[in-house]
Amino acid sequence: MEENNQQTPQQVNQPLQTPVENPVPVKLEEKPKKNSGLTVILSFTTIIATLIAGFFYFQNTQLRTELQKNLPKPEATQINEDIKNTFLYENSDLGFSLELPNSWKDKYQTTNIYFDNSQDISAVNFEYLPIDKESSNYKIFSIERMILEDWDIEIQITSRPHISEEKKILSSGEYVFYYTISLDNPYLDEDANIYQDMSSSIKSIIDSIKLIDIDGVEEIPSITTAELEQGWYWGSSTQKKEGTPVDWVFCGNENQNDKWQEPNLECEI
Repeated sequence: MEENNQQTPQQVNQPLQTPVENPVPVKLEEKPKKNSGLTVILSFTTIIATLIAGFFYFQNTQLRTELQKNLPKPEATQINEDIKNTFLYENSDLGFSLELPNSWKDKYQTTNIYFDNSQDISAVNFEYLPIDKESSNYKIFSIERMILEDWDIEIQITSRPHISEEKKILSSGEYVFYYTISLDNPYLDEDANIYQDMSSSIKSIIDSIKLIDIDGVEEIPSITTAELEQGWYWGSSTQKKEGTPVDWVFCGNENQNDKWQEPNLECEI
């Protein structure tokens, strides 16, 4: 009897393995691709817009600068400066007074003009006295007086340029006062410069004219259209003109710079 030499295979215990979960794959974030073409276009557009804005800003700045250079000084301020350096001229024959610049002293003379060779004075010329004594005196401007009825007729029929409503200064109950100026400068060198400087003062002189009677008592005229438009006129507290708006106020210290003006204007004393 043969021995059963076959061996029963031994069971080998394998170590237990803990099941491992499959790792979740990490998805890397992809960076978006840059659109280089779009970036270039946006940059170019921004540059163009900046240049256009800068151009218009520069143009606007230049325009404001030019406008400020060309703006005239306020009329009231300019006249106010002139009046501070003036002296009084009175003509009792024609019945008016006005303010002449101090710079005119010793440089002018007045000549009365008589109506049709009569004894009635119709105008007064303000004439320049030249440094060159060989030169003649020459009119700078004149103040003329005309009977109101004659003025109305002249306005209708005359072709003379100095007879116009633009030349009219003021009127009393009987007369109209108007002015004429010389249109040329007859002098040379220094005399020409002085004559031109004196002529540049005519407007402020005309604006200062006031009526007086033959006894030197001032006759107050009515307010003019020009004074209504500018919003003020020279005058003391007792010189309020007929036709002055009721809301206008007096501004001054009873001196030559006194004036009546609109209430919204600054009172510069």
